[in-house]
Formats: sequence, structure tokens, C-alpha cells
Amino acid sequence: MNGFSVSTRLAPADWKAYQAAYTGRVQGRGWRGAALIVGFPAAFGIVVYLLMRFAHNPVEANSLFTGILVGYGALVVVGRLLRYWMRPLPNAAFLGEWHYEFSPLGVRVRRTNGESMTTWAAARDVTGTNDHVFIWTDAVAAFVVPARDLPPGMTGTAAQAELNGLRAQTGSTEYSDKTLSAVVPSEATLISERTPEPARSLGRSMTALLRWATWRRFDGRALDAPDFAIALIGVLAVLLLVGLDRIGVGPNAAFNFFAAQGVACKALGILGLSWLIWRTTDPQISWRGVLFLTAGLATIAVLGLWIVDRTGTRTAHIAASWGLLAILGMYMARGLRAATARPQRRALALALVALVIVRNTFSGYLESGPLWYVPENYASGSYARSMRDAERLLMTQAARIDAAVASMAPRSGDASMFMVGFAGVGEQKVFAGEIALAAKVIGDRYGAQQRTLLLVNDQRDLESQPLATVTGLKLALADIGRRMDRERDILTLVISSHGSEQPAISVSNGALPLNDLTGADLKQALDEAGIRWRVVIISACHAGAFIPFLADERSIVIAAAAADRTSFGCSNDRDLTNFGEAFVRDSLPNSPSLRAAFENAQTSIAAREQAEKLTPSMPTAHFGSAIEAKLQGYDQSPLTH
Repeated sequence: MNGFSVSTRLAPADWKAYQAAYTGRVQGRGWRGAALIVGFPAAFGIVVYLLMRFAHNPVEANSLFTGILVGYGALVVVGRLLRYWMRPLPNAAFLGEWHYEFSPLGVRVRRTNGESMTTWAAARDVTGTNDHVFIWTDAVAAFVVPARDLPPGMTGTAAQAELNGLRAQTGSTEYSDKTLSAVVPSEATLISERTPEPARSLGRSMTALLRWATWRRFDGRALDAPDFAIALIGVLAVLLLVGLDRIGVGPNAAFNFFAAQGVACKALGILGLSWLIWRTTDPQISWRGVLFLTAGLATIAVLGLWIVDRTGTRTAHIAASWGLLAILGMYMARGLRAATARPQRRALALALVALVIVRNTFSGYLESGPLWYVPENYASGSYARSMRDAERLLMTQAARIDAAVASMAPRSGDASMFMVGFAGVGEQKVFAGEIALAAKVIGDRYGAQQRTLLLVNDQRDLESQPLATVTGLKLALADIGRRMDRERDILTLVISSHGSEQPAISVSNGALPLNDLTGADLKQALDEAGIRWRVVIISACHAGAFIPFLADERSIVIAAAAADRTSFGCSNDRDLTNFGEAFVRDSLPNSPSLRAAFENAQTSIAAREQAEKLTPSMPTAHFGSAIEAKLQGYDQSPLTH
């Protein structure tokens, strides 16, 4: 075993490989590595549990998760900046030409500015990856030998074995410089020929992408695709998005050209995500490679989201969404590893941080409606009209609400009932229909016909009634509060829409930029209006999450579902939701009290959900003792004035 020589030029990619190698050695040593891998996550989990369980103001899971990702992202960014500032200089201690001579005497290094000799006694270890061999002379100091420049036919594994064999010969044989020159070939004969990269090929790249998508082995080098292949997959993703969105809309569907801006914004976001991954991979993947991967991933995501959107219950939808995200992450991790020969955990983590931040911060501004719609369901293109007339519609709402409240009948008797209805989502007619029925039933039962204000989002009609917005609701409650006798009169507020656990009521009406109604918003609006006696009926998923915000002795809060459950029947082919049918239509007109009406509806809904094999929605309510006693007079002798 006489040795061998290598001539190479170390580049920034070799520096990054060296950084990854010494980082792994430092972090993976003994108890330190175990503490990082096991101890820190365990301690962090305990702190999170204590914050969520015992804090005076418990932290919401979504906020905590976002905070963790943002914090981790900040640490990663700082780390990347430090690595950038520590990058080597051209033709200094690391970058540039190197010539290694490996013999039983040690490692002789020749460079343009000098040469040195290191005996094997100073070498602590020899390790390697698929692309490099490292001869460690200290905890983080090493000679870096790229595998691409090893002698022809020698692999990185063979080079490690050869170098360890040379270390083992130390001291067994004396070699003079003359002997060394005899046994070590000349530098000119040992400069290895670099293996040329295969030329870009459409067929080769498409084959690799197909094998990647079907979870088979593929050539990672083929991901460095030609421009036409990248464009082809991008167009395929868009066509798949448009085609799948068309399915299920029904006959006579029209394309919503305004939605193209939303697709364009998402495409821009994918480009930004691709740039982030490209900049943070180590070693760096080619720009074409990351574009090809993200275009392929977008195609898979379009198909996956189409399937997820057709899952049954909200719980199944959430589980399917997280499952899809995990699958997409595994696809991207597999592609990056094949292209760079190294797991790219940092790039994937940063991409996830960026995705969560953008999704939580900007998604509401990027929605531009469905790609396809049925014109008769949208009032002959009212979606486009709502975009064109958004400013006029929103600017006139305050005057319309003031006029509607001013036209109400004056209060009458010792106590009067006022009603406000709020239909949150205009794209589905079921909510407007449910609020209209609630106004009739409550008006008949409590004599509130002439003291009722409806705030309605309905794409079929943008003009007949004031729109349902958070600002409009606050203004309406303030106006009614000034009109009421706040010590004696009662307000009934009926809300029908989609809901979420935050809690939040969905508010949307075509292209109008509207905010959702949160529990804090609703409490603030009622409190600032000075309305003390309240009946709040919320027909929405997770409506029970509003109860902690509104419950007191002067309030009744009736919710269509528990805080962690979904309600049913809010589709566009329905006139009423399941809760609307059971409570508003069937039970409220004929029950002796609100409590009795709610309990009858509970029983009816439970029987229906059991028969239809649905996850129980568990309608829930809070009945304040003071207002329940006050309502007895209404229930025993309904008002007709």
C-alpha cells in the first residue's frame, strides 16, 4: 500500500459539505447529542403543556404553533447569516487549487503559496460521504478531498479504506523522499478526469419525475430539467386545477376570470418558495431542479386538495389536510435528497415556516372566488359586479343601516323586543334563507316584526338589505342600543354562517374584502352598544366556542354545535341547516319557552344524526337566570304589538 495523489479545486460547495460534516460531528457527540435530540424537545413539550394548561390566559394552539415556527425560523435565519459571514475567501486558506500526496508518511499538501506535511499521528479520524472524504486532524479541522477528483475507479469508500490502511502502516517502514517519489506517481498522471454531467433531456427528466411521483427509484441528476419540461409541468398543474374545479359545478358553468389573479398570486408564491428552498439547500440544488420539483409538487397538491375538499366531516377534512401536507413534505424531502445526496431538513423547515406565515397572514387577501360558477346562482354575474361595485357598496352601508334603524317602530309597553339577523356567507343561499325564517318566527312570537334589522350577504341580491359585515353589525347594535330602553328591552341576535374554533364566524360576499366575526368582536360590539339583555342564537360549526365570551346572567346563548363539533346542512342546495330546521322552524314556534325549544331541538338533532351516522354536533346553550325569568312574561303572553 504505497499511497495515491489527488489534485482538486475546492469550491464553495465543498465548503458547505465541510460545514455539514463538522456540524454533524459536534452535535452528534455523546451526551450533548442525546441532550439535543431527547432532552430539549421533552423540556419544551413540558413548558408548552404548562402554558396551555395552567396559564391565566391560556395560549391558543394555532398561535403557539405559529410562534414556534416563527421563532425557529428566526434562529435558522441568524444561523444562515453567520454561515454567510464566515464563508471562505477566494484563493485563501480553503478555496482554490490543492494537491494531496497520501503515503505511509502522512499527508503532503502543495498549494500555490506553499506546502506542508502532516504525519498520520496527527490524524484522528477518516470519514466520508458520497461526495467527499474528510481526514480529521482536530474536532472541526480536516483535509477535504472531493470524491469527484479521486483516481479513476476509486470510490469514496475505497479511498477511506486506503487512507486508514496508510495510517496503520505508520512507523512500520521508513520512507525517504527518494523512495516516496518512486512509489507516488507524478502529479500530472494523477489528476482525475471529472465525470461529465449528462446533458439535459426532456424524456429523461419526465421519466425521473414520473418515477418520483410514483415513489420509485429515480436519477436525481435528471431533475436538472430543460426549461420546456418545467413549463410543461407548470401548465399541467394549472390545467388540472381548472379541470378539477370544473367537476361538480354542474351544467351551464361559467369561468370566473377574476379568479385568475388568485391563481397568479399562488404561482408567484410557489416561485418564492422555490427560491427559498434553492437558497437554503446545502449543497445547493440547481435552480432548474427546484423549479421542476415544485412544479411537480404543485400538480400533486392540486389533486390532493381536490380529494381533501370532498372529505365528509370537518374532523376528517382537518386530518386529511394535515395528511396531505405530510405527504407533500415527504415528496419534497425525497426529491431534494436525490438531487443533493443529503437530507435538506433546514430547507424544508424554512419552507414550512414561510408557508404557515403566508397562509395565516395573506391568504384572505388572495382569495378571488371560485374558478367556475353557475350564473343563475350568482345573480347573472353578481360576483363580478360585487368586485366592480365594492367601493360603492361598502361606502353606502352606514347610511343604509342608520335609515333602517330609524324606520323601526318605537318601543312599546314595559319591555320591547328588538331583533338583528346576520347571514354571514353570501355564496350559499341557505344562510340568508335561515335568517329570513328566524325573523318571521321571532317577530311572530315576540312582536318584533317592526323592530327587526337584517344584515344579509347573498350573492343573488346585493342591494335589498344592508350587507353583513363586522363594521355594519357594530354600527347596527350601537344604533339600536341608543333606541332601546337598555334597562328593560331585549335584543335577539341570530347569526347563520360557517364557523371555526377560534371562535370565528365566516363573513364573505363575492369579491368584497370582509373580515370574519370573532368572539371578541361580538362581545365588544354588544358591550359598547350598552345592550344588557341579550338572546344570541348562532347557527354555525363550533358555535359553542362563543359561549365563554358572551355568557352572563342577563344573556342566553344558543349554539348549533359544541365548541369542538361541526353542525350540518349548510350546503347550497338546502333552504335551512339541520339546526335551522329543528330549532327555528319546528321547535321555536310551538314550545313554551326558549329552553324548551332548545331541548326539543337537541333531541331531534341527536336522533337525526344517529340515523344518518353523523358525528354528533352536540348543540349547547347557556341560560342566564335573570334573562330567563324576564322572558317568562313574553312566553306566557306573547307580544303582538
